[in-house]
Amino acid sequence: MSSDPFDSGKGRPSTPLRAGLTTKILDELRAALTAIDDRQAQDFVAALAGARYARAPEVRRSRTQAREIFVTGQGRSGLIAAAFAMRLAQLGRRVHVVGEPTAVAAAPGALLVACSGSGRTDVTLLHAERALAAGAQVWAITQDPSSPLAATATHVVIIPSARSGRRGTACRASTSERGASSTRPGTAAEPHSEAPSAQPGASAFEQALLLFLDSVIMRLMARLGETESSMLARHANLE
Repeated sequence: MSSDPFDSGKGRPSTPLRAGLTTKILDELRAALTAIDDRQAQDFVAALAGARYARAPEVRRSRTQAREIFVTGQGRSGLIAAAFAMRLAQLGRRVHVVGEPTAVAAAPGALLVACSGSGRTDVTLLHAERALAAGAQVWAITQDPSSPLAATATHVVIIPSARSGRRGTACRASTSERGASSTRPGTAAEPHSEAPSAQPGASAFEQALLLFLDSVIMRLMARLGETESSMLARHANLE
């Protein structure tokens, strides 16, 4: 018999166990999403919308809408970043996925959204550095406030999601990470979640990232006066 507590003995989880796993995932999502600093979220929305009424002075000084919005991320974070770009396009934003053939050059006034749970993905970090060199704002969305990506970015949104650790291999934050705070202007970093995730890899971060970015779209809809009908009018129609 399998020693795996997640195995019903028939090679698949039992019905109650499946329900329990769903509850665990939802509990992790709720904990991560409710721990996001709403000031960071509001400033992020303001930057995407035009930044005129942002809280942070360094964001308020940007009086015009970003000329171009870029998104980047690798693996599952990259897929979620691309999904975010799709919704931004449906809101009428000028948005590009870094690395796609149709992406244009970043220039002063551009805005890069860089998504990485660890904040240590080499390609994403390189994109952030190049965006800064081009004069763009860089908004890092990460789990780790002490990561190189958080240190490089001009602004940070921390999603303090749980890290993988189902089989006693919890990747908890180090003491230095738990005590770290972001030095990015207008942000207050949260420590990592202390409880290990029941899920593999960065699943908890990636799920929270998707829902957070969907909530950003909803805030932008209200701020820009957009409706589902106006967004549907911009939906791809050659499929």
